[in-house]
Amino acid sequence: MKYIFITLFLCVGLNLYSQTWEFLEKPEILKNGKGYSTHDQTFGIIEDGSGNLYHTGYFEGEIQFGNSNLSSVGNRDLYIAKINKSGGWDWAVSAGGASTDFSRSIAADNNGNLFITGYYFGTCIFGSHSLTAQNNSDIFVAKLSPAGVWLWARTASGGGFNRGNSITCDNVGNAYITGSFESSVSFGSISISSFGSRDIFAAKINSSGNWIWAKKAGGTGSEDGVSIKYSSNDNFVAVTGFYSSNSAFGQINLAASGGRDIFVSRIDTSGNWVWAKSAASSGAEEAKALTVDNSGNILITGYYSSALTIGLDNLPAGQGRDIFVAKLNKSGDWLWARYATGADTDEANAIGVDNSGNAYITGSFYSDLTINNNTLNASSDRNLFVARISSSGSWVWGRAATGSSTVDGNGISVMSNGVSYIAGAYFENATFGSTTLTSKGDSDILIASISATGNWNWAHSNAGLTGIVTGDGVAVDSSGSIIYVGSFYGDVKFGNTTLSSNGGKDIYVAKYTPQTGWNWAKSFGGTSDDVANSVCTDAANNIYITGNFLNSISFGSNNHNSNGFNDIYIVKLSETGNVIWSQTTGDNEFDEGVAIINKGDKIYLTGTYSRRPYFGATRLNARGNEEIFITKMDTSGTYLWAISAGGGQFDYPRDIFVDKFDNVLLTGGFETTCYFDNITVSSNGGDDIFAAKADSEGIWKWAVRAGTTNFQESGWGITSDEFGNVYFVSSFRALCLFGSEYILHKGQSDFALSKLDSNGNWIWSKGYGDQGVDIAYNLNYFNGRLTMSGAVSSTFMIGSQQFKAYGTRNGFLASFDSEGEILWARSDEGLGYSEFRKLVVDNNNSAHLIGNYMTSAQIGNFSVSESNSVDKNALFTTNGFSLPKPEWTFRDSTGKSAVVSIPKIINPKVNGRNLAAGDAVGLFYMRNNNFYCAGMEYWKGEDLNITIWGNDTDTPIKDGFDDNETLNLLVWDALKAEEILTKVRLESGPDKFNKDSTTVILQLPIVYDTLKISLNQGWNMISSFCYPREKLLDSIFVNIKNSITIAKSSSGSTYLPLFNINTIGNWNIKEGYQVFANQNTELIVEGDFIEPEDNAYNLNAGWTIISYLRKTPMNAATAFQSLAESGKLVIVKSNEGGNYLPMFQINTIGNLQPGKAYQIYLNASAEFTYPAND
Repeated sequence: MKYIFITLFLCVGLNLYSQTWEFLEKPEILKNGKGYSTHDQTFGIIEDGSGNLYHTGYFEGEIQFGNSNLSSVGNRDLYIAKINKSGGWDWAVSAGGASTDFSRSIAADNNGNLFITGYYFGTCIFGSHSLTAQNNSDIFVAKLSPAGVWLWARTASGGGFNRGNSITCDNVGNAYITGSFESSVSFGSISISSFGSRDIFAAKINSSGNWIWAKKAGGTGSEDGVSIKYSSNDNFVAVTGFYSSNSAFGQINLAASGGRDIFVSRIDTSGNWVWAKSAASSGAEEAKALTVDNSGNILITGYYSSALTIGLDNLPAGQGRDIFVAKLNKSGDWLWARYATGADTDEANAIGVDNSGNAYITGSFYSDLTINNNTLNASSDRNLFVARISSSGSWVWGRAATGSSTVDGNGISVMSNGVSYIAGAYFENATFGSTTLTSKGDSDILIASISATGNWNWAHSNAGLTGIVTGDGVAVDSSGSIIYVGSFYGDVKFGNTTLSSNGGKDIYVAKYTPQTGWNWAKSFGGTSDDVANSVCTDAANNIYITGNFLNSISFGSNNHNSNGFNDIYIVKLSETGNVIWSQTTGDNEFDEGVAIINKGDKIYLTGTYSRRPYFGATRLNARGNEEIFITKMDTSGTYLWAISAGGGQFDYPRDIFVDKFDNVLLTGGFETTCYFDNITVSSNGGDDIFAAKADSEGIWKWAVRAGTTNFQESGWGITSDEFGNVYFVSSFRALCLFGSEYILHKGQSDFALSKLDSNGNWIWSKGYGDQGVDIAYNLNYFNGRLTMSGAVSSTFMIGSQQFKAYGTRNGFLASFDSEGEILWARSDEGLGYSEFRKLVVDNNNSAHLIGNYMTSAQIGNFSVSESNSVDKNALFTTNGFSLPKPEWTFRDSTGKSAVVSIPKIINPKVNGRNLAAGDAVGLFYMRNNNFYCAGMEYWKGEDLNITIWGNDTDTPIKDGFDDNETLNLLVWDALKAEEILTKVRLESGPDKFNKDSTTVILQLPIVYDTLKISLNQGWNMISSFCYPREKLLDSIFVNIKNSITIAKSSSGSTYLPLFNINTIGNWNIKEGYQVFANQNTELIVEGDFIEPEDNAYNLNAGWTIISYLRKTPMNAATAFQSLAESGKLVIVKSNEGGNYLPMFQINTIGNLQPGKAYQIYLNASAEFTYPAND
């Protein structure tokens, strides 16, 4: 049996021979387990003056606000939620589409209506309102009622990456937004074009959603409008952000000093730039937020990294990024500037002001932070702070919220009395005074309240509902058992084994045998998040797993501590799940094992590293951020060598493969320039694709790239054939260059299949996809075919095969030949979300697949669903599609050939069903009494022309048809994984091999109709409207010879089976026969049903036994009407004693019955034809 394994976690088994989804399994996520939601962030928060709070951000999977459960449609969706003045959740709503959507800011008008802005990719649905991005990301503004009902949504679209960052409302319900845009962008009928790569915009939209004006500012570099605020007392709008080149704000010019510089500007409500001010140094500084007090003074906050002068105040340089707060009057004069400093990176993200002009800021700090003489202690990776500064610029107090990982302050809303509400996110846990929040996902939302005097009032968090199990790696051992690895949170059950996570996410490994179910499951981890990314097995069925862990991890009795942030681990287990050995490596940054593979008695591992980790005695030195490594180990865990590739930015692998010649193949993505020792590839912009090859000793042999000028592309899966050719899949956008060939994308993301020769030369590339996000994640080569897995959110055709998004996103599995021609495709037909991630094909041509789904999945006749939470993962396994046997390979170009043609109009069949993708037809010759293929083709739903080859007499072994040798046609049934020798009917051409001839098939296979005739004990009169394939009566009666004594024809001829006497000869469909049965029995006649109107009788005068040729009954008077009207028909008699006498209009026969015969008497010869079938 052949299987594919897919993951919500779904595991699916698919037989590559039979293409049949065979069974479905999933681990049970226990409803009393711990909760989980994925990445959730909040960015904007406001208070409505009555104590109600509204906040906005994004989430993944499912998120819960009180009784409101929101489910993301795509990768990330945006949300808005309300907390009433009592601290309860009133409502929450979401918006989104199949891609990624962000809400960055929220504002309210005087009637309590809410406005949000942000950006989105693809199509985004706001209730009944739909927006579609033009190319990359586009800006949106949406309005909701106080009860959370979507009123309208508007977009500003262009060709580049466009973002709405901040929104504010005036006294009459107009909204003002700021952000950034590339190239050009249209706000309704108003279009603006950038000066350079990215520019600032400010725009006004009225309460009905009509764009009023849009203005730009900037220069030739990168600029961004980050925050905007309306001054209700002075009726103007203030904007802040950063610029990196000499920039124009209307007629006002600001000079750049290096890096990013701060700007603050004032705009009137008609869209005129009134003034613009800057603060600049030789380093980088950025304003992150702005507010306006009751007197029209403007306060900004953010960070700076070099000594900075703002007005008359000099801010000293610290050791990293430091926090600043600055104040201007309404005329743009700097009033004062203050700073807070620590030993690492500190940033302020949001600012608010009370009625007395005191400002409150929030943000994050890494090391101890000093605010005036007040020191806030850091206890984790990143910590949240809140600080108050008086209207004259004196620090009043500072407070921190810390945890075991990251706690961020992203937004703040300040009431008139100084009570502040902070919005942010945290990982693992966060403590606000005496209140500790515990995360139920990778990051969760936090809302906290602090008094004007710095006392924490309360803190709330959202939470997912139950547990999660994700599928991240799959392997198969030599016994056919399947090994699955991934991460889980909460309690999850594999068969009879329940696993419980310790703190964050833990690693699981589970073994499954299709015939018996779950064999065992084990978990490993620590108190933080631990991830399994890949698994492989060796010849002894030992299991190897890699991934990353944070802080500490235990594998059995082996305890490991990370050197810094995340470290790499490799663990070896026995086939029963016992730990044999485990190793870790890494430096004090992020290091990760991405993919692992076994070849012979060696293990190959790839991943990313930062700084200088050791791999045994080899120490790799990163040039910059993240680089790529490959290491080779023996099965005892000894490092044999380690090599690296990178260029100082973020470079990463996705997949690794070892070819037939022990060369190591790699694919992934890189930024800018990537060095593979002395081989260099350079990006044209954004992230580009790479494929590379190293030999068995770790020497880089070649590397190639593909990509565009601006967008992010990546290689995902790589494999090789027996000749050393390399195949890989990648994702791309826009006009992408593969070697010398450009491929233009059709949607947000398309996928490509590429072939290189063993030296890295491009042979071909083919792109696929449509309007949505379509991606191929993995690729495998076996026996001349490529098997690909991925997911689509579009519907499109590749050749004759449809790739369809039934839901928001659907996993697919497809097969291609070695030239990239598609053979078949299958997919999840559920209405939810699924991805088929990783794939392995074993030596029996069984495919094992793992992936993820949300809500539900429909795989063949099997389905899985999770009713309570879309971010819960389940596991399912089914049987799949199959290849023909290796014997279907053939030698071509033997010197002589012929063609066998199968027109699609004949609807060829196999095992009673129409041929489908994956089925094959071959012509076979005989050698030593065995069949050998002389030519074959896969069925693709089109006219099929098979070239068949004759024997080359110059070779010692017969390798094709001899002249005039009978053609043997076999059909490969890919659903049942069997080959069938098939008889066919020919329309034209020979049934033997003749050089240069063409044989056209009329019917494939010969499908015989079946007529069943009941015989009662005693005499019967029978006939058949089925032209028998075996015509001799001895063959027709072969199965009931012992049940009949004699059969007689009208002429007196007889058939006596006991004495082997047959004077009747062949069955005649125009005759009826008298048969004496010695017991009740049934005669089955196989052949072809005839049409009665095509079979005329020439009847002689006197008695005749006539057959009945219609498929359905008919009244005797109607059937014999023509004979009766001619006056030649005297009587018709049935075996049951009924009579039809037309002269006297007597009819005791009633209806003539199929399978029966009748005696008739004519007074003269006559011609007769039965009426046609109904």
